[in-house]
Amino acid sequence: MEGLSIGQRRALAVLLLLAVVALGVRGVAMPIAGAWLENRDTIAQMEDSIARYARLSAQVDDLRQTVAALDESDALDALVLPQASAPLAAAALQERVKAVVTASGGALTSTQVLPAETERGFRRVTVNVRMTGSIEALQEVLHTLESGAPYLVTDDVVILARGARKRRRAADPTDLLDVRFNLSGYMRDAGAPA
Repeated sequence: MEGLSIGQRRALAVLLLLAVVALGVRGVAMPIAGAWLENRDTIAQMEDSIARYARLSAQVDDLRQTVAALDESDALDALVLPQASAPLAAAALQERVKAVVTASGGALTSTQVLPAETERGFRRVTVNVRMTGSIEALQEVLHTLESGAPYLVTDDVVILARGARKRRRAADPTDLLDVRFNLSGYMRDAGAPA
């Protein structure tokens, strides 16, 4: 150091001072600035989340009212038999079949209630139906029963042609069919968990 001139010593001192300042900036100021920028981004994200949650909390009352309305107007109620017991539901099915068969121009021969069965939280109420009528009457009966509400299912359909006449007159209607089928409807099972 003694061989350096005063100008060189000053330049060296300034360089050392700049090195210390640079190290201080890099070691202290840069981490502080980085943390500040990171915190600023986190704060912005949290402010967005707070705003989103505020909007959602403003909708809570509307959503609760919607849920309550859906609970009250259970769409399944329109599809199941409304009766409280299987015998009442079977009687209602028998009345419905009688009305539909008569309205279609057919004749109801008999109905028989079959034992109710439990299926996945519902009671399946089944009535065995025997009727006579034309093919048009049968089509109308099946369509009316299966397309209405409550939801009804026909199965085990057996169609037999009544003895065909050997001689037909021009005024004779089409041959009558002897039809047997099971008609089932579902009701809520009172013993099943909701």
